[in-house]
Amino acid sequence: MLLTMQTLRGNFIGPDAVLTNEEHGVPDLGPNDVLIKVKACAVNLEEERRYQQLLTSSLKSCALGRDVAGDIVKIGSQVESLQEGMAVVGFVSFDFELAGCGEMCICNQFDVVEKPSSVSYELAAASIGAGLSAYTAVHYQGHVTAGDTVLVLEGATPRGSFTVQVAQAWGAKVLSTYKTQGEKQILESMKPPVAQAIELTQRTNILASSVQEETGGVGVDCIIDNGVRLFTNEEDKDMMEERALRSVPHKQDIIGSLGFSGKWVSSQPNLQM
Repeated sequence: MLLTMQTLRGNFIGPDAVLTNEEHGVPDLGPNDVLIKVKACAVNLEEERRYQQLLTSSLKSCALGRDVAGDIVKIGSQVESLQEGMAVVGFVSFDFELAGCGEMCICNQFDVVEKPSSVSYELAAASIGAGLSAYTAVHYQGHVTAGDTVLVLEGATPRGSFTVQVAQAWGAKVLSTYKTQGEKQILESMKPPVAQAIELTQRTNILASSVQEETGGVGVDCIIDNGVRLFTNEEDKDMMEERALRSVPHKQDIIGSLGFSGKWVSSQPNLQM
């Protein structure tokens, strides 16, 4: 068993993340913890910074990588559903000092599941976060049911693609948006394809009118976004760096697309109504 190991840490104090390689000891396992030898880890530095700001007290020497896949090396005394040597995929809690960007990490037994043998470690680590985010948005937050009409913004992105597929599996009619012809081709190649693909390349004010036309003026039952613009004032746009986000819908476009008692599930971290 390794007593120390190499880990990748991030400093988010300045505008740009600074990555450093540090040596770290392996802490003792809790009764519900599992020690995992990391095979693959997914990292999004923008989301890492955001989570550190929300959930921790320091932006210095932060553990990186929350979506991991690997093999279990050791289990805690109360772990029953997992075994040593099992290939798993899951999440590293922010309560743990070790994350996925290292030789090993520690997870709670309830935050990991067995990895299917047909799925590679890389694919499992890359998809677990987007997949769970999509499931949470559709099932727990959107309460989507069969017959609902759902608008998924940027359905060709990894998270958007999962969201479209989950909503369709629930029996919903799905509309989506795209920015490029490549994204449009992805939406059209899905099986089944989305009911309507709405182009948002240079302007977004056609979103509400396109949705109302597709739904007969009723609006959609649920909207799941991938970020929105908040301001119309030119000075505010410059301050919040929104001027370059021309293809991102404004919050009023979202509200104008909702039907009666419709639900809006947003990933905008600083949303103001």
